[in-house]
Amino acid sequence: MIKGLSREFDVHLVALCTEDEVGSEQRVDLESKGLTSARTVLDRGTRIHGVMGMLRGLPYEVARLRNRKMEDIVESVAEELSPDILLCSRLAGSQFVSSEMKMTKVIDQHDLSRRLWKLMSKNARSPLVRLIAMVNRKMVERYELQAYKKFNACISVSKDEERITKSFAHEELSTIAIPNGSDIGFYQPRGFVQKSNSIILFGAMNQVRNVDAAVYLVREIMPLVWARIPNVQVWIVGRDPASQVSSLADELVNVTGTVDDDRPYIEKASLVVAPYKNGSGVKHKIPIALSLCKATISTSTGCHGLDVTDGKDIIIRNDTVEFSSAIVELLGDEEECKRLGRNGRKLIEKSYSWDSLAHEASDFLKILLVAN
Repeated sequence: MIKGLSREFDVHLVALCTEDEVGSEQRVDLESKGLTSARTVLDRGTRIHGVMGMLRGLPYEVARLRNRKMEDIVESVAEELSPDILLCSRLAGSQFVSSEMKMTKVIDQHDLSRRLWKLMSKNARSPLVRLIAMVNRKMVERYELQAYKKFNACISVSKDEERITKSFAHEELSTIAIPNGSDIGFYQPRGFVQKSNSIILFGAMNQVRNVDAAVYLVREIMPLVWARIPNVQVWIVGRDPASQVSSLADELVNVTGTVDDDRPYIEKASLVVAPYKNGSGVKHKIPIALSLCKATISTSTGCHGLDVTDGKDIIIRNDTVEFSSAIVELLGDEEECKRLGRNGRKLIEKSYSWDSLAHEASDFLKILLVAN
């Protein structure tokens, strides 16, 4: 998205990063990323900070990312550059934006927080997480009412989340739905030999939504699959796997941890699965999987916000037994997998390439500039 926006705008980045990300950002080729400048601030927040902040009435994600240095740098950069537009990432980022800043201010939701926490309060596997999510949802709803007053516009990732945003935000807020996409040049098939009877779940394995999906896959879905096809290999690929994920590893379950490049793992798998019950926004992994021509099975939550058609470019199953049956059926039907993969790639090329989505975002931002 940044590379696409850089064709129309000079893009200056201020990012709150982990220690590893700060080191990586210092070495990055700014031009290749489409950036005019980049400044990074070390994120020292922890989950404990988030929970302790809730005791003071702050939403978990806001308290988790509290950072005075970030606040100061955003203020100084805004004063120094006097940009036309300030594009803020996520609700937690809104705490670094002041109402006094005299430019067009846009919040890019990524996830609509109130919807994310609502789903988690209902579907998280841990009773403690469900309780925390239920309490935090109320805090988020109160916080959003005030935070959105600072912004002129909002970018949602789905029409559904745009509709919900309009129901609580101020009437003057301009909105648009622009989903997550895929870099179709980077994520294109390269001809890796596929491993028979293998499925993959990929993503950052320290996020609650991915942890729950991995545990649900291995503990509930796969025993039904293994009863019919005993040798199916499961690959769980992604950085920083939580202990609940690492403990799933055995002779049939491979937990890789961080990999340099996830494309070979995805291409070599027979199927991609996305058995998500939690999470808002649009999952990046579905556009990526479809870009790579992979037959993909997902829950409705996993592909929420994408204009996919069950049976045409993806398989959608919400019931555990039906999800496992879909895995068995596709593992036994190579031609159907190829058909789904071809259709999925066509869909991404038509509607979800980052180039086309960035063009849409650029047009929206230019209209805002004229209006404001």
